[in-house]
Amino acid sequence: MIRVYWAIAKMSFQEYFAYRGNLYFELLGGLITTALSITLWYALFRISGQTEIHGYSLDVMIAYLLGVAFVEGALHIQNQGMKQMTDIHEGTLNNYLLRPFSPYLYWFTDDLARKILMCILSGMTVVCVAALFSLWIDFSFSVASLLLFFLSLCFAAVLHFLLFSLVVLSTFWIGISWGVTFVLRVAMGVATGALVPLSFFPDGIREVIFALPFKFFGYVPIQIALGQFTTQQTVWAFGQLCLWIVGVACVCRMVYRCGLKEYGAYGG
Repeated sequence: MIRVYWAIAKMSFQEYFAYRGNLYFELLGGLITTALSITLWYALFRISGQTEIHGYSLDVMIAYLLGVAFVEGALHIQNQGMKQMTDIHEGTLNNYLLRPFSPYLYWFTDDLARKILMCILSGMTVVCVAALFSLWIDFSFSVASLLLFFLSLCFAAVLHFLLFSLVVLSTFWIGISWGVTFVLRVAMGVATGALVPLSFFPDGIREVIFALPFKFFGYVPIQIALGQFTTQQTVWAFGQLCLWIVGVACVCRMVYRCGLKEYGAYGG
């Protein structure tokens, strides 16, 4: 059975490499966006004349932005959930239901393979931008914090798939779920901490954002990597992350079973 999912992962890699031009432009786009973001914050520090803004020095802020760029590029892949939505809408799900493997594990394997590839590309982007701004960066990460960072990123990748999958399952009832996934993307764009660290938000808004799972797709992993979290905060963050994964997975399973009862099995 493992060979089946390994073959699925290889097909996902091959599909991406079949359109290399798109990969190059994604890499270039990430590089430009990250470089502009760092340049903007450098200008803000220079204009304000402050050595720290909300507890962030320039070096720490740049390290934060590079980390967010890496996490964003690795997790927030283009057309997230499109494979699952297309399979349900066009009836391709018929083929999976007749085969001896789980459609859900098929979708997860395909998504994970793409995230691994984008993780590699994001790493290349961060290295390129870090080279451009090397004079401003103080890399003082501990081995333990980096290991915890990558562990949290792996858990976050699972939760990210489950959240989009839960939204895309609405395809069983509404036919096309583009609008719903767009709303989720917009929410993530603000609540992950990609624009500014979440600690910059006013108290009321920050409490609402911290109650959502989106913080695990940017802010939390970077705080762990930078050593900004205490041991207690790190343990609590991993505990929350695991609870979110289990909870969303259970809801996905329930909604998927209900959706199969409504599934018309057209096409395929």
